[in-house]
Amino acid sequence: MKKIVLAVIIAIIACIAVAAAMNQTGDASDIKEEEEFTPDPAQELEERDMKKIQPQSDVIRVLACGVDYSHELTDVIMYVQYDPKAMRVDLLSIPRDSYLGEEYVTGKINQVYRQTGSMDELVREVEERFCLDIDYYATITLEALGSIVDEVGGIEVTIDDDLYDYGHLVFSKGTQILDGEKTQLFVRLRHAYVNADLGRIGAQQKFLIAALDKAQSMGKLSALRLLMKNFSALKTDMPLSKMISVASTAFNIKKENIHMYTAPGIGKMNGEYAVYEVDKEGLAEILNENFLSAPITADDLDFPVLDAPPYMAEPAPSEEEEPEETEVPKEPEEEPEDSKEEDDGRPHARKLTPEEVEARRKAREEKKQGEQEN
Repeated sequence: MKKIVLAVIIAIIACIAVAAAMNQTGDASDIKEEEEFTPDPAQELEERDMKKIQPQSDVIRVLACGVDYSHELTDVIMYVQYDPKAMRVDLLSIPRDSYLGEEYVTGKINQVYRQTGSMDELVREVEERFCLDIDYYATITLEALGSIVDEVGGIEVTIDDDLYDYGHLVFSKGTQILDGEKTQLFVRLRHAYVNADLGRIGAQQKFLIAALDKAQSMGKLSALRLLMKNFSALKTDMPLSKMISVASTAFNIKKENIHMYTAPGIGKMNGEYAVYEVDKEGLAEILNENFLSAPITADDLDFPVLDAPPYMAEPAPSEEEEPEETEVPKEPEEEPEDSKEEDDGRPHARKLTPEEVEARRKAREEKKQGEQEN
């Protein structure tokens, strides 16, 4: 969307930046259990507190999302898996237009949160459709983006080519500092790219690496205070203490150990809506090689196939972009009778039952409660 958010990136910046402190405070073996630190967002952190941060030891998986100005559409969706022992991050960008089926007004994955009002439902959809486990979710709104980037003094990025928006040059080729306002434009811009939203995802991933460089250059105490100050801007079920723990072990990660992927697919029209049909074969390969310990096949992934030719949208005048991008719910056009979904014999071996979904939700809640009690 034209007003897209860099939610996930700002959340990750804050999480990674805070770890600067832990990496400059000594060996974790010096930490006594009774000194465990319980952060209070209302209190300013002191340097002595940083020695009490407990490092993250287990693999953690987070669904990180950014919402638009309506606070309803999740127009940035990233699945982040961090392995502290391997010091490796694997990140899967999920295109916002990924087609899930007619149970949602537009058929798109970014509609789930708007239609259900529940991040738990989006978590459920990603777990079921992508065969992935999720420990926590985190979202942030656009209002926090500019102020955070400005607070850290901007982010330096290198742009490979001149970028035009409807014929107007908005970014020149070369290295430059993006302030908060320019950052918002850079990460929401899509008409500058032949492949539109996929090009925008690439820009967001490029910005994330640049933000990591910035975070790693920050001082330890200022990085911690940045996270504490902006934690309230996040909507998350991850406790602040857990977020700091994850960041404390991830801060010094090398860029070559951050691996980014995008769910493959192709653009198609679903009635009046341009959607993204996920390539299940390609996605299964990415998941098996980088995210899953138990191999799956394309048949395990639950994504409908549209009977429509590939579609590549042409850039439209800016005043015509808003209806598509804001996606005000409309009744879908009546489908031809022969295109309505029937039992096509496609296996759904990994599709969870409502009982299984509820059991997984309860297991996540119990895990979080146990961590908070400890």
